[in-house]
Amino acid sequence: MNDPAKTPIDMAEQQKWLAEHKIETGFSWSEISPKIGIPSGTLSQFSNNGYKGDMQRLAEAVFRYRQLLLSQAAISIDIPDRPSFFETPTSRRVMTMLSIAQRGRMVVIAGAPGTSKTETVRHYQASVANVWRVTMMPSTNGINTMQQAVLAAMGKLDAKGTPRALTIQIMALLRGTGGLLIIDEAQHAGEKALEEIRSWYDETGVGIALVGNEDVLTRLTLGSRRD
Repeated sequence: MNDPAKTPIDMAEQQKWLAEHKIETGFSWSEISPKIGIPSGTLSQFSNNGYKGDMQRLAEAVFRYRQLLLSQAAISIDIPDRPSFFETPTSRRVMTMLSIAQRGRMVVIAGAPGTSKTETVRHYQASVANVWRVTMMPSTNGINTMQQAVLAAMGKLDAKGTPRALTIQIMALLRGTGGLLIIDEAQHAGEKALEEIRSWYDETGVGIALVGNEDVLTRLTLGSRRD
């Protein structure tokens, strides 16, 4: 790869390539714009030789984008595709636990990082009906943020309301589905959030799986003195 600031750039070639790239990919200027970091209207004008600003800057930006595409194409040739799912003894145990949970149980799946818990969960979700997976983060530690994340995973984006109102909405969506709600990275859920999730199970009987690292199991079996 070459530094465009130190390499002669054929401006007409960059314009021609950009116009052809748009046609070949079928992308709109709005789709190409964030990939190059240049506004869509500016790219359109540049490709048609109608831009009156700094043409050299745009040519360099397009050149960098071309080099990125070439480098990614080279990687795709050199590196074999990653398999979507590879079954292991651990993944079989995880899927068994998920199947048990979907029969109307609440289970905890805890293991060290790198044991393919999340990949197995994704595979199970893709293979079975009525499975919702939500990934907990430090920002979803509280009840309200956890509820919003769950509703988003169930297709209800931008859910708003009191914690009680959101819980009623979630339970209505879960009740009678015979489904499974998977709380991935559950170690990031706070104690009150976990209690709220448990209450959904008590009220609806829907399957729930708490999946995470060993901290989840430690917290649920030992807890803190206050808990």
